[in-house]
Amino acid sequence: MHPFLSLTLGSLAVGAIAGLPMADTITSFTTGFGSTAAGVGTLATVLLPVALMIDKALADIFAAEGTAVRTVLDFLGAPLVALLLAVIVAMFTLGGGAATDRKAIAKSWSSRCHRSRTSC
Repeated sequence: MHPFLSLTLGSLAVGAIAGLPMADTITSFTTGFGSTAAGVGTLATVLLPVALMIDKALADIFAAEGTAVRTVLDFLGAPLVALLLAVIVAMFTLGGGAATDRKAIAKSWSSRCHRSRTSC
């Protein structure tokens, strides 16, 4: 049986055995799963530039020069590009974890760019 399915069914069974209403059991499960998924998203955001730079290094070793894979990974794995991508991803993943929606992120970004043209 798939581990996720086992955990889901196990959680529902434990809630039923404990005498919790099904709605409370489902709410508790989704809240717990959401916080776990947010932690995984945070970890993935932090590790994104490292993974891109490692992929570039592996492409330099194993991919033939001039291939599309090597060209793309050489670009994405450049330290400045990898860090820029991590910042952009972090604005949404970490901003979403702080209950900030996309409109608020866009407003914050545009207001900072309009205040100081040299910083954007």
